[in-house]
Amino acid sequence: MINRQLGSYTILSPLGVGGMGEVYRAHDSKLGRDVAIKILPPHFTADPDRRARFAREARTLATLNHPHIGAIHGLEESDGITAIVLELIEGPTLAARLQRGPLPVPETLAIARQIAEALDAAHEKSIIHRDLKPANIVLQPAAGPLSSDVRVKVLDFGLAKSLDTPDDPTISLAGTAEGRTLGTPAYMSPEQARGLTVDKRTDVWAFGCVLFEMLTGKRAFEGATITDTLARVLDHEPAWTQLPAQTPAAIRTLLERCLRKDPHRRLHDIADALIELETPSSTESTARPVAARTMRERLAWMLAAALALALIALTMLYLQNRPTPATEVVEFPVAPALGSFYSGNASDFAISPDGRHLAFAASHLGTSMIWVRSLATSELRMLPGTEGAVGPFWKPNSESLGFFADLQLKTIRLNGGSPIILCSTSMPGASGSGGTWGAHDVIVFADNSGALKQIAANHAGGNPAPATVLSAADTVHRWPEFFPDGDRFLYLSQGQGPDQLRVGSLSGGATVSLGPSESHGAYAAGYLFFIRGGNLMAQPFDAEALKSKGDPVTIARQAGVNAPWQRGMFSISSAGTLAYNRTARIPSELTWLDRQGQPKGTAGDPGVYFNMDLSPDEQRVAISQMVERPGSNAEFDIWLIDLTRANAPFRLTDDPAWEFDPSWSPDGRVVFNSNRPEPQKSPYGLFVRPANGSGRDELLPLKPGNVAPDWSRDGKFIVYTHSEPGSGMGNDLETFELNGDGKPREFLRTRYNESNGVFSPDGRWIAYQSNSSGRVEVYVRSFPVGPGHYSISRDGGWGPRWRGDSKELFFVAPDGTMMSASIDTTKGFSAGVPGKLFPTRLRPGNNRAWAVAKDGQRFLIPQIEKGTPITVVLNWPALIGASGNDAER
Repeated sequence: MINRQLGSYTILSPLGVGGMGEVYRAHDSKLGRDVAIKILPPHFTADPDRRARFAREARTLATLNHPHIGAIHGLEESDGITAIVLELIEGPTLAARLQRGPLPVPETLAIARQIAEALDAAHEKSIIHRDLKPANIVLQPAAGPLSSDVRVKVLDFGLAKSLDTPDDPTISLAGTAEGRTLGTPAYMSPEQARGLTVDKRTDVWAFGCVLFEMLTGKRAFEGATITDTLARVLDHEPAWTQLPAQTPAAIRTLLERCLRKDPHRRLHDIADALIELETPSSTESTARPVAARTMRERLAWMLAAALALALIALTMLYLQNRPTPATEVVEFPVAPALGSFYSGNASDFAISPDGRHLAFAASHLGTSMIWVRSLATSELRMLPGTEGAVGPFWKPNSESLGFFADLQLKTIRLNGGSPIILCSTSMPGASGSGGTWGAHDVIVFADNSGALKQIAANHAGGNPAPATVLSAADTVHRWPEFFPDGDRFLYLSQGQGPDQLRVGSLSGGATVSLGPSESHGAYAAGYLFFIRGGNLMAQPFDAEALKSKGDPVTIARQAGVNAPWQRGMFSISSAGTLAYNRTARIPSELTWLDRQGQPKGTAGDPGVYFNMDLSPDEQRVAISQMVERPGSNAEFDIWLIDLTRANAPFRLTDDPAWEFDPSWSPDGRVVFNSNRPEPQKSPYGLFVRPANGSGRDELLPLKPGNVAPDWSRDGKFIVYTHSEPGSGMGNDLETFELNGDGKPREFLRTRYNESNGVFSPDGRWIAYQSNSSGRVEVYVRSFPVGPGHYSISRDGGWGPRWRGDSKELFFVAPDGTMMSASIDTTKGFSAGVPGKLFPTRLRPGNNRAWAVAKDGQRFLIPQIEKGTPITVVLNWPALIGASGNDAER
């Protein structure tokens, strides 16, 4: 947008990004002044009714002319862009000021008076803010000798309501897919939190929240998650005892009246607050809270505070390497930040080698980021530059992290700085199969070409070298974990027969098998850790001889395994810190989203879903779903879910094998891949089954190693991803003619990785993804094999899907954004510049992870609402000592 012209305004520089759009500094050539330009999200531009309604309400907002209200100068519409022209207000926000702690009482009252004056002026014109919070309040220096001499500007008056749909009381929290902001949880009134219609009394409540925070430095209502925060808004009182002793009694009473949960008993008019703020009756204060508490409540709070202080003291004592009692174990949950949720892969966390930090991937505002939690101070911070990140792992000195993002392997220092790109990964799935950083500054990581690879951590832009070699029985190597010597590493081998835990070496030599394993393994402080029977086990282990020295001990029950990749839900540190998760996969709900990312209904019951395809009549969806059974490994079968009525799902396959990637034929059959050992002797083969479940499965006469099939609309051809098990080669695209000579045909075979081929509805083109450019992008080629190829994505992309008329192609950007490109085949082939639709919460690594209706107006996407907290255990060796042969957890 920089240097772009919008009417008389020239965009100069970015100012920030919010839930309601991107904000830029711009210069008005007509009036010779700088202004702020807020670019509205594309979904407002695409909706003429909403755009017209917003224009009408913006004119009302422009009538607000007050010294403490940020002015709206006008609207600009140009080249499909709708922008609000705002008064340019520079200075720190109240939120930034509060990061340094509470404000003195005189300064608080001066600021509060100006906020109340702004609200009073708006309410006089029947305009309510609906999202008043410290981040929307700017503090500017004013002429005067005192620190309290500040000029307040309240921003974004009425925009939350203006950007909402008409008469829609539904709450939309900051950071939703659409980016609407109808309230921020910590400042929402109870009626707003319940989704009820709100009036000016909701601004009175928010004003009380802001006033409380200025006086105490703490929010009146805050929890670990959005749900917890809203629960506190609805059911708890603020911690009145936190108010400073010098708070005037009249201000205490004002706060109590502003924060009454019943709006009928709440202060009705902000003008009444101005009276108290102008002349607080006395600075005299008593130590009692406004709302008296019973002795039982007081004792409960005192006990909780004492326990919390004891936990913090014990945590800090332990992490400062001071001796702890041999039997003392501390266990506590770690939840993601407010407004965030863990990524769909619950194994995306790692304890630092020094045991002081927990790193994890969590989605925030629709994008997965790396977050780091200090276990000593409980500080939780997001690492800038890690957008789209998954699979974090630590450098041995605990000062840097490795991770996968944008289909690349990257590193980043914990104390700041930009990420360093080491190399590309061959396929999206590589981002979910693990990396490890050794003592000699070498990283070994998994790649979906099969074998593990290695690269020097200080060699940005280098070419990775092999770290392991596939045997004839191997399909893939995953989840490497270095031993302390920085040369040998554990890894999990998958292929024919049971998964094997093995030891490889950078210095060469034969690998050593440690036997069958249900999960990956990790070594720490003389023990080998792994999952067995759903429990986390620790077995005494000789790291030099690579042999066990005793029987395994259970140290955590109900530890999950991320099947079918078999990543154990645990991370271990020799410093004595353990993290584990009881849930391997987080259930999601199949949700219909429109082109703005707004939910339009759900299908079936919540479950762990992998990939899907809509039936030709769009009445059903064929989907791969995981089913876990106690005492046995997880199963993956194809299910059919009725989208038109609440019928029970129909289980199409019921085999002990794993089945994925269903695709419909025009005549009601489903092709899918399966790792059944018979009759193809090696995974994966393609099978065809009638959708009514009758008859026998037909195994297509192909070599093994085929996934992600797609059936052409005329029913004649199937395109699929093929790899030669054990060859170490990449993936190619092949086609098979069902009524042909029974032989597959190469569609695209290169030294790169091509996958996820999908026929255009008219049968003339195949869209696919390839890493031939150095990162995975979406391309189109003509079918049957024709000359040339056409680039679709510009900055990475995966998982292409066509609109029903072949005139639009959808794909997912590396950060999870749904993208759209127009397609014109009237004269050859041409594609438009891809545009953003909405954040999906999807990430690379799952073939055909979503579906789109023929008209391109609805998308069926699994939506994860929340995940389970990660459990952190301090002093895990005490678990082994206390357990004997079976530690009860």
